[in-house]
Amino acid sequence: MALALTLSAQSCKKGQVEEPPAPMEDTVPEAEAPRVNEDSLRAEVERQARMDEAAKAIEQQLTHVYEQVHEAYCNSPVGESIDLDGLYCTDDWLQTIDAVRVKDTARQDQPFTDTDYWVMDREVEGAITVTDIVIDSLDLDEGTARASLLLHNGKKEQPLWLDLLLVEDTWRIDGFTQLLPDTFVWKVSMRDYLEGKGKYQEPSQQNVKARHRHRGRGAGRKRK
Repeated sequence: MALALTLSAQSCKKGQVEEPPAPMEDTVPEAEAPRVNEDSLRAEVERQARMDEAAKAIEQQLTHVYEQVHEAYCNSPVGESIDLDGLYCTDDWLQTIDAVRVKDTARQDQPFTDTDYWVMDREVEGAITVTDIVIDSLDLDEGTARASLLLHNGKKEQPLWLDLLLVEDTWRIDGFTQLLPDTFVWKVSMRDYLEGKGKYQEPSQQNVKARHRHRGRGAGRKRK
């Protein structure tokens, strides 16, 4: 009994109570904690900003181009023409279409250019406008892009793909692809025509999917 009283007195000496040991914290020392690479993060933010700026520039350019298409086909005085190809297309497109027109002159029975690629029809049905411009792909390192849009020729609608190249800080059209009723890649078809292979191709699976996607776009909703 004397031993028990002695231990109790020592435990309570000067009002001190023995604290239990603090639990160990499950933390990583500051020196070992993973750090975000600020340079990489900054570079990614800047790259995305450039992508957004380029996409906006392409959309603005295509809107302007088709305003000029409307001007050329609907509002220009008789006898006045606007060189849409020279203003808005690449040199490669110009060389290819010029070669096609030379060949068309020599064989008027089955010319290639029986449809106008600017309005995607044999004639103008009314106001030329575009809606639903979407930048489907964009490579700033290569200076290439593809945009999809809906071309309105009066009441007619035609979904298109436009291939673009960055030429001296300006996005220029390098190719037209008509998606309905059949896929028609103009530049590929023109080269086939020049080589005597005909001008129509079987649609690729990718283009078939794109046609279905465009058939469903805007269904049941009002377009601007």
